[in-house]
Amino acid sequence: MRDPVKIRYFHNAVEKLLCNMPKDLNEIEKARYIYLNLGLLFCYDERYFFGNSKMQSKIYHNIKNEKIDYKEIKEKSKKRIICISMADFFKTVLSNVGIEAKNYQPDLLDSHTITQMFIPDENGNKHIYLADLNNDLKFIQLKLPTRNFCSLGENIIDPVDLKKIDQRLNYNYTGVYEIQNSIEKVKSSFSKSATLGEKLKTALEYASNVSGVKNLALVERTSFYKYFLRHSFDRKDLSKIRNNIIYQKSDNGFRKNFLPLYTAIETKKNFDGKNVSNYTYFIYSNEDKKFNEISKNDLINLINERNFSVYNFESIPGIKDLEISR
Repeated sequence: MRDPVKIRYFHNAVEKLLCNMPKDLNEIEKARYIYLNLGLLFCYDERYFFGNSKMQSKIYHNIKNEKIDYKEIKEKSKKRIICISMADFFKTVLSNVGIEAKNYQPDLLDSHTITQMFIPDENGNKHIYLADLNNDLKFIQLKLPTRNFCSLGENIIDPVDLKKIDQRLNYNYTGVYEIQNSIEKVKSSFSKSATLGEKLKTALEYASNVSGVKNLALVERTSFYKYFLRHSFDRKDLSKIRNNIIYQKSDNGFRKNFLPLYTAIETKKNFDGKNVSNYTYFIYSNEDKKFNEISKNDLINLINERNFSVYNFESIPGIKDLEISR
């Protein structure tokens, strides 16, 4: 039996989405409209993304068997999903407008699930198109061109033609120009005398001010910051910047309260000619919705006092394992 809470939540979202769908759309345009609008409502489940294999298996099993309690969707918060639940949502909404679709695993050795859509041509012959909404969430929420809609498999839509469809649906790629401009401003603001820590602080501030970033959930936001920094720094500087994730454990074993951390590493020779490293730390604040600089001692105290663990057992640069309580 399907979870009634899930049904209530889901139908409310569908009714609002379908009510606002433009008239006179063809089948592929209807699918695209639904794809773009569902992409605004969900986020990748960070417990699954950053979970160990045991937790991932548990979450996947629960969702596949509909044991997770889906609540009413809220305007300013996104619902957690993983690939199979996203594919289920998309498939069901498509069926509401008469488009046949089913879940599909491109690799039988991998549980990653996407959507097969059966779209008829002008002669009524159906063609299979593939869509992976789970991996396009961050692009949709930042108003960027998507990468996983009808761009995989035998039947694809040319990006030029897809852009025309998007323009008809009032989906404009405004995020492209804003992000590019922000990155150029970051690069031009770097002075030769600036330390790597100062440069990283500047880049993180510019990234946090890009439209929509503050509303991204953890997985999508983490991916965006990596992209932004990768295009803001040259390879030499980028190799000296580290990213870690710290988290707490809940009573049921799930990981929670994830906090991204960036470290700038600068190495110089001291008066004895020995290499000495200096570390500048920036930790994400869920309250401020941006990265704030934090001292080494304050970071160690935060980890120890709140019983944080480091994702993948990675070491935080400049902090010895002995300094962190276990």
